[in-house]
Amino acid sequence: EYEKLEEKYSSTLTCPCTQISIPYKDLITIEVKYHQICTSDFIQSRWYQSFPSYNTSNGYIDFLSFAPSYFQTLETFCDIAKIIINNEINQFLTTTFVHAQIVINDLFYSQINSSINTFIQLTKNEYLYRMNLTNGLLHSNQYLSYMVASTNLGTILWYWSNRTYTIQIITDPIYNLNASGDKCYSVLDPTCDIDNNIFDIFGGMSSINWKLDGIRGGCSIYGFCIKIIIDLLI
Repeated sequence: EYEKLEEKYSSTLTCPCTQISIPYKDLITIEVKYHQICTSDFIQSRWYQSFPSYNTSNGYIDFLSFAPSYFQTLETFCDIAKIIINNEINQFLTTTFVHAQIVINDLFYSQINSSINTFIQLTKNEYLYRMNLTNGLLHSNQYLSYMVASTNLGTILWYWSNRTYTIQIITDPIYNLNASGDKCYSVLDPTCDIDNNIFDIFGGMSSINWKLDGIRGGCSIYGFCIKIIIDLLI
C-alpha cells in the first residue's frame, strides 16, 4: 500500500516512523558456512596425532616429517576464524538500522546488502590483520623452523690449550629461486614461495616433496598455512 502511495505522491509523501532504529538482529539472520577444511578430519587431533615418527634424510625434506604440525596449525587458524567471526557477528547484530521515515523495498534491501557486504569485508580484514601481525612477529624474532627452510643451524666445537671448550653457533641463510630466477631469502622475506628446492650460501641444495596437491610451501609451518588461508579469503 505504501509503495502505491509513493508512486502517486512521491514528491510530497512523508511517513515518519514511530521507531526510527531497529537492531540488525531483528532484521537479519546470519548463517556461517566455513570452508570444508575447517569441518574436515584433517584438523582433528585423531588425524594429525596418528602420523608415525618420520625422519628426513640429508638433502631431502619430506612433507610427512612436519605434516602433524601443519594440520595442527590449520586447526588453530580455523579456531581463530570462528572466534573472530562470532565476535564480529555479535558486534554487527547489536548495531542498529536507523531511518526516520519508511523506505521503499528497493532502498531498504540496498542499504541492508551494503551493510552486510561491509560487515563481510571488515571481518576478512580483521582476520588477515591478525594473521599478518602474527607472521610479522614470528619473522622479526627469527624463530628457527624445524624443517630448516629459512636458516641452516650448525655448531663448531673449539678446543683451547687451557683445556676449555667453546661452542660456536653458525646460522646460514637459506634461499630459493622465484619464478624470475631471483633469490628469495626467508630471513628477509617471510612470503617466499618454496616449491621444490632450497639452497644454502655454500651451494648446497635440499629438495622438498610436498606429497599432496594444493600444498604451498613457505618459510615455516605458519608460512605454509597462511598462504592457503589468504588464497581462500581473496
